[in-house]
Amino acid sequence: EIDTLNAFDRYPKMMNGLVKDVISTEQFQRIDAAAKPLAETLSAYLPGLFGTPQAFGGTPSGINWVHANDHFVCRRAHAIPLLAFSEYEGKHSREESMADM
Repeated sequence: EIDTLNAFDRYPKMMNGLVKDVISTEQFQRIDAAAKPLAETLSAYLPGLFGTPQAFGGTPSGINWVHANDHFVCRRAHAIPLLAFSEYEGKHSREESMADM
């Protein structure tokens, strides 16, 4: 038996259906499309966010927001600069821009 708090692991069919239902709504499509400029800015700093395969046919913004959020949460939790290990590492103004997002 899988011992996890992650609903995707515990109930994959149910969660896949739920996500598909949410992504297909007009409201999600509109909000995600409005976030495309932010997604493009984030992708300029973190190129791995854009163009990666997306589950459920993708979204208007073109990125996985969970992956984007994980970047910020994990870096903060481990006290690692947001742009460490990227081509922008050590560039203070870029780090500040990223922190402002």
